[in-house]
Amino acid sequence: MPAPTSDLTRWSIVLSVKIGIPKEKVAAEHNVSLRSVNRYLKLFNEKGSVAANSMGGDHRSHVIEVYHDDIIEVLDEKRDRTL
Repeated sequence: MPAPTSDLTRWSIVLSVKIGIPKEKVAAEHNVSLRSVNRYLKLFNEKGSVAANSMGGDHRSHVIEVYHDDIIEVLDEKRDRTL
């Protein structure tokens, strides 16, 4: 996955559109898609910020937490088992 567009570039895009430069021209000048321009504008209008969301991290541990007690019980019965 590519790195997110920098906040400075995002702000530049939003401010360029806000002062009246056409979205298509802004997208071409900043080498981003028109969809990205629209997304940054939506972020700015809804949240007042254009900061990127965090990337990475744990997305799955909640799935195994449901089985925590069962796993511990099986491991207690026979300690040499591996997951």
